[in-house]
Amino acid sequence: MILLRNCNVINSSFLNSGKMDILIENGFIKELGENIKSLDGYIVYDLKEFVVTPGLIDIHVHLREPGFSEKETIKTATSAALKGGFTTLVAMPNTKPTICDVESFRLANSLIKKKSKLNIFQSCGISVDLKGEKCVEYLNLFNEGAKLFTDDGYTTRDINIFKKALEFSSKNDVVIMSHCEDHDESVNYLDNPTPSIIESSIVKRDIEANKGIGGKLHLTHMSSKESVVEIRRAKFDKQKVTCDVTPHHFSLDVGQIKEFNSLYKVNPPIREKKDVDFIIEAIIDGTIDIIASDHAPHEMDSKKNDYRSSSFGISGIETSFFIGYTDLVLRGKISIYRLIELYSKNPSLLLNLDLGEIKVGKKANISVFDLSKEWIVDSNEFVSKGKNTPFNGKKLFGETKLVIVDGNVVYSI
Repeated sequence: MILLRNCNVINSSFLNSGKMDILIENGFIKELGENIKSLDGYIVYDLKEFVVTPGLIDIHVHLREPGFSEKETIKTATSAALKGGFTTLVAMPNTKPTICDVESFRLANSLIKKKSKLNIFQSCGISVDLKGEKCVEYLNLFNEGAKLFTDDGYTTRDINIFKKALEFSSKNDVVIMSHCEDHDESVNYLDNPTPSIIESSIVKRDIEANKGIGGKLHLTHMSSKESVVEIRRAKFDKQKVTCDVTPHHFSLDVGQIKEFNSLYKVNPPIREKKDVDFIIEAIIDGTIDIIASDHAPHEMDSKKNDYRSSSFGISGIETSFFIGYTDLVLRGKISIYRLIELYSKNPSLLLNLDLGEIKVGKKANISVFDLSKEWIVDSNEFVSKGKNTPFNGKKLFGETKLVIVDGNVVYSI
């Protein structure tokens, strides 16, 4: 039994938050209340100085294992995730082998089971080898436990394949995550960031494809005003679509990049200030459902080249929540309750998980933060193998003090 005393609980709603004790038994929250009696054998933590939230959930993480352990491993990625306050991750399928059949799915899950201290859901490709040419065996993978299908890193070019995935989703309630990029056009921008139309045209295509199908369409790492306008319009029309943004797309704009620096090279690229401002407004008004890191660690040698040959991606899971807190909550854009909705409640709903809330009967996935802690980002202190961040030198607030996964303390400082 674990007893958390004097918790300042922050759920996604003010009405369900406040000062209370939390009693955890057999992996679940057994009791919430004031002055819960401590019995012999209880492990007691006094958390009066800290904020206690539902465990954070990141739906877009590149673990790099199997196949690319020089960039990251399951062990280093999950250690970084715990340091960032996360209890649950969705791993992208662009590993080696690509996760697109039962054999590779089982391999990935066996590695996760051996090496991870937190919950990881392995996603699968929409198409074989993420090439957009042939459907994966959705039913077989679903029966193995797959919850999310994506060709992330690529758009599923063949719209008929994409529609088949959406049709399967509509019948089985799995997530179809789309990386929105018109590859026929993006090849013309190998030496420069792609314009926003290359993203928004596919956003529009995918939303149109889902009309009359009603699959669980999720558009990931939205970066442009035009894309968000399309999503807002679709939601107004009651279409089934959700979306996420990354911290780097609401906290950075091209005006902050004085000269080429590959640490800022991501896909989709950092946009104009007008896009950033519009994304923040969409976070405020609820158009944006989720914040996800798109944690993409790389060895630094792959980031020291010219624009064309340097790797895309930011190592972001250790800074994600704290950028959200610093740049959105402390600047008065959103409440702390809305932040928890973006980082825990809504990801849980998307994945049909019984998580995202501190409530009696729920699994005890809990994160504890000292939100008064001030620190300066220094990638040399990252737990992740990926030191590739454009946020070095940025002042952030918040530090993870304790993480509980399924009733077990897996991180504590």
